[in-house]
Amino acid sequence: MARKQESAVKDLYEEAYGPMQVIYITEAAQKRLNGDESFGKWYERCRYSNSPTTKFCIKTTVPESALENRFFHPDRFEPDIVAEMCEKVSLKDIVHRKVSPKKIAHQADNGKPEARFKKGMKVRKTFYGTGGYTEIDEDIVESVKNGVVRTVDCGNGITFNARTGKELENFFPGMRKEIIPLDELAKSDSKKSKKSK
Repeated sequence: MARKQESAVKDLYEEAYGPMQVIYITEAAQKRLNGDESFGKWYERCRYSNSPTTKFCIKTTVPESALENRFFHPDRFEPDIVAEMCEKVSLKDIVHRKVSPKKIAHQADNGKPEARFKKGMKVRKTFYGTGGYTEIDEDIVESVKNGVVRTVDCGNGITFNARTGKELENFFPGMRKEIIPLDELAKSDSKKSKKSK
């Protein structure tokens, strides 16, 4: 029942703020969001992580538009909502995530390595505009650091999630960019052609 309720709340926020993302913040950041000014003002940006660690041990959900270059900007969302959804991750869960046999098996089943993007790799970049408009071109990965991908043509302004390939910060509602390694597309195309034969 709680999961259904959580999902309904998430859908409501997605409707109002766009795509949501699970992130992990520090306990100090959580205290700031709860109004404890001895840790700073609620609107101060803070670092976040895409996976739990002993430092980033508070799980919450925020709009992707509130994230930029590994920083969470609370002033782009409602701090009360973020604080409401905060949940501490236990040390046991953090250790389990690092060595999860299920995760290893899942990667083996998919045949995909952990690192999806690498420096110098060619990617297909798709721009999704309003009214169903799309524009596709190629780009090259400039750097991959801390789960953030930068490409040559996008410069420093636009970054992508190293796991999903989706744009990390979206300044314009209804428009977004996404990158996919050309290697993945080639594999996908060869599988399709084998099936059609």
